[in-house]
This record gives sequence, C-alpha cells and structure tokens, in this order.
Amino acid sequence: MNRLYIIQKKILNKIFSNLIKKFEKLLFFLRKERDFLNFKTEMVFYDGFVDKKAVIDQFKVQINLNAQIFEQADKLLAHRFNLLGSGELSLGQKIEWHHDFKSGYRWPKVFYQKLVEAGFDQYNQLKADIKVPWELSRLQDLITLGQAYYLSSDEKYTEEFIAKINHWIDENPPEVGVNWVSSMDISLRVISLIFAYFFFRSSPAFTNYFRNRYFSLLYYSGVHIEQNLEVSSSGLRNNHHLTNCAAMVWLGIFFKGYNKRANRWLDRGINDLCLEMDYQVNPDGGSFEGSISYHRLALEIFMFTTILAEKNIVCFPSSYKKRFEKMCEFTMHYIKPNGLAPQFGDADNGRFCILNGYGVDDMRDHRTILGIAGEYFQRNDFKAAAGEKIWDALWIFAKCQKQMDATLSYSKLIGYSDTGLYIMRNDRIFFVIKCGSIGQKGNGGHDHNDQLSFEVNIDGMDIIIDPGSYIYTMDKDARHAFRSTKFHNVSCLGDLEQNIIKNDTVADLFKMYSLNKGVRLIFNEEPPGYMNFLGEIVLGENQRIQYKRSVQLNEADRRIIIKDYFMGSQEKSTCRLHLSDQVKARQSGDKVAIIDSGKSKVEIRADEDIRIENCIISPSYGVKINSLSICWDFCEKTEFHISY
Repeated sequence: MNRLYIIQKKILNKIFSNLIKKFEKLLFFLRKERDFLNFKTEMVFYDGFVDKKAVIDQFKVQINLNAQIFEQADKLLAHRFNLLGSGELSLGQKIEWHHDFKSGYRWPKVFYQKLVEAGFDQYNQLKADIKVPWELSRLQDLITLGQAYYLSSDEKYTEEFIAKINHWIDENPPEVGVNWVSSMDISLRVISLIFAYFFFRSSPAFTNYFRNRYFSLLYYSGVHIEQNLEVSSSGLRNNHHLTNCAAMVWLGIFFKGYNKRANRWLDRGINDLCLEMDYQVNPDGGSFEGSISYHRLALEIFMFTTILAEKNIVCFPSSYKKRFEKMCEFTMHYIKPNGLAPQFGDADNGRFCILNGYGVDDMRDHRTILGIAGEYFQRNDFKAAAGEKIWDALWIFAKCQKQMDATLSYSKLIGYSDTGLYIMRNDRIFFVIKCGSIGQKGNGGHDHNDQLSFEVNIDGMDIIIDPGSYIYTMDKDARHAFRSTKFHNVSCLGDLEQNIIKNDTVADLFKMYSLNKGVRLIFNEEPPGYMNFLGEIVLGENQRIQYKRSVQLNEADRRIIIKDYFMGSQEKSTCRLHLSDQVKARQSGDKVAIIDSGKSKVEIRADEDIRIENCIISPSYGVKINSLSICWDFCEKTEFHISY
C-alpha cells in the first residue's frame, strides 16, 4: 500500500511539474510591461540618499576615496570590467549578457527551465563558467555609476545607466536565458536596481517610459523569485535562500501598497529572514556555511536589509538583534592585522552590494561591514576595526565619525565552538585554527577538508595561509583539488581525505559524503604566557584513524610549537604548509626553512628533512598564482616549531 502511494505521488508530482513548466512558458508571453505610471514608491531609503549635502561635504575631504569612485565609474563608462579573475578588460560597445567572456561560451536565449534541465556538467566539459554572466548581470557596477552621478550631477553617468538597463531588458526578457536561472542572482540584481533608482531618480533623463520599464523589471523579478525560492528537495537552505528572503523584503517595501502580492512579499520576507537568522547563523555568531567568505555575505545581507526594514517601520525580535551583533563581533575577531580575512572554506567574491572599491578592492578585506556595524550598534571597537574602510557607513547614515581615541583590546584567546574557529593573538602574532562541524549542517556545500588547518600572521604580514578556492563548476578537477586535504595546512595520511569528496558530477562539487568533524579538546592559557590548543578528527570510514594536532604559543620564547599524531596507522604521512606569495623562503640545513616577510624573519624547524616545493594559491575567485609550500614526510607523529 505504501509503495503504491509513493508511485502515485511520483506520477502526480511529474504531471504537476510539467504543468508548472507550461504555465511558466505562458507567463513569458503574459509578462508584458505593467502600468506603474500612477505608482510612487513610499520606500524610505538610507540617510545618505536624503542628506546629500552631508555626503558630498565628506567626500570633498576624502580626496582619494572621491577620486577612486570617479576613476572606476569612468572605466565602467568604457565597459571596462575586472570580474572573477578576468583582469581588467573591455567588453565592447554592447555588452553580451549571455556570454562567458573568459571562455568564449555563449548561452542560448531559450526558456530558462531548458537550461536548468540541461544541467551544469556540459559547461564543465566546455570549460565555461556560468558565474561570469551571472556576476555581470548582478549589475553591482550600477552603484559606482550612481555614486559618481550623485557626487557630480554629470548626466553622462545617467546616460550610461539608462542605456545599460534598456539593453539588458531587451536582451533578457522575463524567463529567457541564463540570467533567469539563479534566483539568488536575480535577487542580487534587485538590490542593485533599487540602489540605482535612488541614485538616479532625480535625473531629468529618468522619464516615465523608462520608469515603467524599470519598475516592470523589478516587479517581475519579484514574481520569479517568489515562484523559484531556492530550497533543496531535502529542505536544506543556504545563502541562496537567504538572498531570496532579503530581496522579497526589499521588493515588498518598494512596492508596498501596489497590490496584495507585494504586501505578501514583505510579510513573508521578514518572517523568513528571522527564521534564517536562527537556521543559518550559529549561536556564537558564525555562519553555518563552513566558509569565512560566505559569513561576510550573510552578514551583509542581514546588515543592509535590517537597517532598511527598520527605516520603514519594521521591527525585529531582540533575539534576532543579539545574534546579528554577534555576527559582527565574530567578523571583528577573525580579521587579521593586515585587514584581510582567513580563507577557510569557499570564496567566490560574492557580495550583497559593493559601496566602495568595485573591481579593485581585495575581496579578502571584510572591514567595510564593520564601519556600518559601528554606526548601527554605536560600538567604537567595530569602528576601530574597520580602520580606513569605515566610509561605507557614510552612504547608509550620512555620517561617518572615525573614533580617533578608539583602541582595540583583543583577548589573547577567543574561541567559537559552534562555528569551529579558535584564535590566539598578541601584539605580534595572529594564529587561527579551524576545528568544528561540517558546514551547512553536514552537507558541506561550501566547506573544505580543512579541519585543524591554520593561518599565521606575524608582525602584520601573512606567513602561512589557506590556498583559497579558485573555481567552481568550470573545472571540477581544480574544484576538487582546492577542497582536498592536501591543499590545506595539515598532515595527510597518504591519499586519505578528511571527509569523502567526489567530482564525478558537478553536483558532487557542493557536497561532502561523510561527517568527520573536528573536536576541540583543549583551548586555554595555562600557565600564563602559554596559549594551548588541542583538537582531533577521526578519519576513514572503516579504519577510524585519529588525527590529533596540538598547538602551543610560547610568548616568552616567541615560538609556536605544533605536534601532529596519527593514531591507528603507521603509514607514511606528509605535512604541508602553504606560504603567502608575499614572502620569500629558503632552506637552511636539512630541517629548517627561513621565511622572510620583509618585516621579520621566521624560522620553521621540523623534526624531519624538509623540502620547499612550488604550489598554487588563489587569493580571489578565478585567480591562480604561484607560491611555495614547506613539506616533510613522517610516520605516526611529527613536531615543528615556528619561531619569530
């Protein structure tokens, strides 16, 4: 009986799915431009868009920042972009929105469901990266164009903005082509379009005809997002769904009062945003993704959306606000002395919106969000941690008061047991190690085999770093390699992976097939002046081999002592340490390497003969650069010292 029921259910689901697809095709013909001539949005936008004089006066003082905006905006006028490792290049007079300009592949202009059904594996074979047209069509460059117009009132920026939007609409009708496949990217496009509206709305070139097209694009984007919310068949939700929720909030506020659908967007968006704060953010404030980069994305989503909603008389529970603040504290603590974030887990350059440094900033620099957090929570420590990147707050609050007397007093030890990140630091050392659960509640979509891997920054310079992510679906072999145990600063037992990862299909690239998590056993300062960490992970499905790593930071001797143990195996193991491309390394005897950062010399001394090998690291999505790694082989256990 149960089996018959399951078969009937599958048949009904198939019929229903086919009907939905036909209905969606019908919608393509029905979704003509709506009449918004009598509609005026009542959205209250950020203070920086109200007090224009305050913003302009501040930018007159910030000469370099002002110059950077216009320099980037003028490049955008010439259609010069730097996206996903492309380097700066011209996309020509007319942008090809369906084109991966890195590989040369062009997606067909067909009903988007056909592209979904075709899957991603064929693009891997063609070495085509679907993220390239998606990234371009997020239209996040519109914010830079808008800033240039806002600060100068030069209509050349408006002309480019209107021409670009008209061309995009003509080339991307609703439901047609690659840029309607991902609801997340549609959601991010919505955010860019609403930002741009408030930059350009006062221009005389913003005619009723253009306004109607613009609002129609926004409205039908909302319809599509609501009908294609990104939740897996198993119920798993991640940053994609979070972005969908935020877009519904933004659209619900923008179109509030237009019809019942728009009101529903707002109600559902706010409700789901609160649910995702509990679901996607750990109690200690770290993202559940297993990725530092995706934590920043999630924090930006919550930050910009919460502030906007509250300006439009939306209230959030106190529990939501407390966890939101914890996200900011987590960010403040993981940022290294050089302003960059560690690269644990995936990093694809994803941003909710970019208010500064579009196309030029180091994507590992997460400080901009702390400037906004400092103003919002009125916390001087957040402002101090933001440093020179505090000025994004100006667009949000029309003020940006850098606290000259604000000093940061970090704890020597701070641990995030829910997220699995442990930090040791003093005035010269920043040491961070990963040890915790698998991201996305065990799915591992954006996690790597990097349990017990670490980064070291000494005197403000990166010494040992995580190699990054490099690429996603375009090259599944490279994707698999950068996720693997060998690409992290750990000891490897032969070819044994910490967790099973596959690359048979593109779907495998965003999943882990085992749940071997890191377990922290010790994290303390005993006795004073000695910071200690001990963690372990059990490897293998049948062998159950214990891998333990202990770390002791001896402040008096200026030395980090690390010991690795494999219990249950006597096979040959290899320890690898990946160096920053900004340092020089040379061997000094059989067991010693000298690292020169330009500010200090660091000695790495192992108990076995070492070798210095070439390796590849990726500081940004789509970018590969050469660097060096220090390696040595051992059996069962090894000990090495990092002296500075």
